[in-house]
Amino acid sequence: MAAASATPMYKLPDEMFLRIAEWIDTPNKYRTDIKTFCRLSKKCRDIGQEVLHRNATVRPLCPCGAHPEDNGVLFLLRTLLDRPDLAGKVRKLQFNTIRKNFADDYESKKELGFAGVRTKALARLQHLGYTSGTAWHLAVKNSIESALSGVLLTLVPNLAELDFGVRDYRRENASLDPMSALFGEYTAPPATLLATARNVHKLTVAGSQLCMLSPFTFNWSSLTTLTLKEVVTPTLFRLTGPGSLAGAPKLTHLQIEPMIQFGDSEYMKMYDSQLGHLFAALGCGSVTHLTMTFWLYAPHLHLDMNDHFDVKHLFKQFEFLAPQLEGLVIQFRNEEALPGAIDSLLDLLRNPMSSMKHFAALKHLDVPQRFLFHDYTDAFGDPGNFCPPNYLPRKLRSLALAHTDPDVIDWFKMEDLTGRSWYGNGPRTVFPKLETIMFPCEDEDDLDQFTEGYDQVWAVLGAFGITTSAELRGGGQTVNLTEYQDHDEDEEDDDDDDDLSDMPDLIDADQDTNMVDLLDFEGLLDLEVASMD
Repeated sequence: MAAASATPMYKLPDEMFLRIAEWIDTPNKYRTDIKTFCRLSKKCRDIGQEVLHRNATVRPLCPCGAHPEDNGVLFLLRTLLDRPDLAGKVRKLQFNTIRKNFADDYESKKELGFAGVRTKALARLQHLGYTSGTAWHLAVKNSIESALSGVLLTLVPNLAELDFGVRDYRRENASLDPMSALFGEYTAPPATLLATARNVHKLTVAGSQLCMLSPFTFNWSSLTTLTLKEVVTPTLFRLTGPGSLAGAPKLTHLQIEPMIQFGDSEYMKMYDSQLGHLFAALGCGSVTHLTMTFWLYAPHLHLDMNDHFDVKHLFKQFEFLAPQLEGLVIQFRNEEALPGAIDSLLDLLRNPMSSMKHFAALKHLDVPQRFLFHDYTDAFGDPGNFCPPNYLPRKLRSLALAHTDPDVIDWFKMEDLTGRSWYGNGPRTVFPKLETIMFPCEDEDDLDQFTEGYDQVWAVLGAFGITTSAELRGGGQTVNLTEYQDHDEDEEDDDDDDDLSDMPDLIDADQDTNMVDLLDFEGLLDLEVASMD
């Protein structure tokens, strides 16, 4: 039988194989397709490994906090110590590690060859100047997993995206001292790692590990996107004032995950701390996109109706960014899928925004509905207790409202929504740039509120060039509300024709009545079209 390398396929240039490998490397959880490609032949293995190691995402810690029986980070370390050529290909690195000796677990895995990995890691430290008298060398010698992970960070000079977590114990939150866990010391890491930091443009770390962002520790000169996970109250206690974490002067996209209590003004006052202190420490001079995902899990359920989430207080924390923000997303995450937790939280929202005009550059807004309005009958009569549509930023292009209720229809029907009567002509003076409205839905019941008892307001907005949609979160069903009524009308045309004889006259000849006064809202779109003709 002829060798595989003798077949015509293997005479193709390496660039062609590289393109094939890139195409089949689908972003599924285990990347099985590219791994299978690597097993086809030696040529496929060599080329496929290059693609495989561009995105070095190793097994994360499981949600319960228990350590996996073999953390993939040490298998990756073994490969990169043996293959420096592959180390230079790594562009994205994601891993989790614990400050603990797991030698017994790793030595039972014969395929890893843990003793050999540790010996090569010690040799790497010797090369970097960390001899047997240093804390880092001792930690690796003692098989501390996080210290071995620190060695991994010295092997990837071309890293562009870094997402890592360090824990002191498997069931605890992120370590408050990642520096000594990774490098054995509280001082700056080696020069090779400092060079790596200068190339990273996307970084994800835990809020408790903010020391990594100090300009006196790393130089994140290329960093444009920063994600801070698990931001808790002690995170703010460790801040040392404005600019103390401003090690990323080019930062444009900031994503933070604060605990839900940060929205409670009385709670934060009790601890003499504010979320705004974090923004000030980071500097945020170039930030144009801000995402905040407030997380709720079991220990937070002590909240009662005496507590509150003050919307205006939250916005004050980043109000200094108002002139420059182009994108703002604020959302809630139910950490443990606790039944009814989000609904209970929504009931605690207070003081919705009354105006967002000062966010002059804002183009994309995604917030819960109750951040802008709630309870049509009570709130809409008080000008200071809701944000009218014409008080949103004039440059707004897309608007997403989550956790909606029936009030959302009344809000969009408010007078002068477009700066003119619904059936008039001329340019829009309110929402002059708005192109899309989106309603993210948690389940099918939320979606049904838009499709059952369909309201003509979405078709009217469509006539003004605004497309409205509702979709299930997580890439589920999407309904284009702008076109939904057309679908219904097609199905009901025959019924409408049969009922024409039963329709009353629009105008009583004996009464001086304006025709517009007799038109219900569902006829306005037809009137708009007629006036254009």
